[in-house]
Amino acid sequence: MDRIYDLFLLLTLAASMFCDQNIKASVVGTAPNVQGWKGEDILLRCDIKEEPLVVQWVKEGILNPKQKTLKAEYVDGNIESLEERFGIDKNFGLVISSLEVADEGRYYCQVLLKNTQSFGNSTIMTISSMASEHTIEECADRSQSHQSRCTYRSPSNTPSFTLTCVVSGFKPNVSMLWTEESGKRLISVVSRQRTLSDRTYERFETITVSANHGTEQTFMCVAAGDSLNGTSTREITVLPSSGS
Repeated sequence: MDRIYDLFLLLTLAASMFCDQNIKASVVGTAPNVQGWKGEDILLRCDIKEEPLVVQWVKEGILNPKQKTLKAEYVDGNIESLEERFGIDKNFGLVISSLEVADEGRYYCQVLLKNTQSFGNSTIMTISSMASEHTIEECADRSQSHQSRCTYRSPSNTPSFTLTCVVSGFKPNVSMLWTEESGKRLISVVSRQRTLSDRTYERFETITVSANHGTEQTFMCVAAGDSLNGTSTREITVLPSSGS
């Protein structure tokens, strides 16, 4: 298809998005909101009541709504994917493989019917990510870091020491807390969070603990949220210092 005609078509279809919502819904049906998970595949439905000549899936950025990107299109029986992970299925839905957090946004299914009428509807897609790591930094053996329990020998001749719990690769946010073995909650002295390069998050919770050089002490870091599939617990047993 001639790209000048493509541009004309895009402008025509974009203008149609301002038509009456009931008219849009009666011709082109989409789910208002969908949630996907990082690394998985998803299908954004586009139910069209009449035979289309052209179907275009266009993404509008969440942070920059003026930025619109054509992802895939169907033109009179032919499907063209503008990006490798995007395609259109036989029912004109948008198929996205190996989801990334950057795929979040509003997606328009824009349709030109064979009678030259144009319609469209949209779906807002959000992406969640399962946490890739939940560890306690002070584990004596880093190979224990992904286990539910680990050990740590406290520094000798110090009145206190710190313990840091880390959860990485999650989205949406998680809650985190430290407790004693008895279940008593400990107050974090440092809590910080940052955004990673893949747009997921990493959070650190650090506590200061009074040293008891004569006996073992056990502490637990509990993290919870959808990205942890509920609740995740890491336990650290602090051994008496070697000089005690």
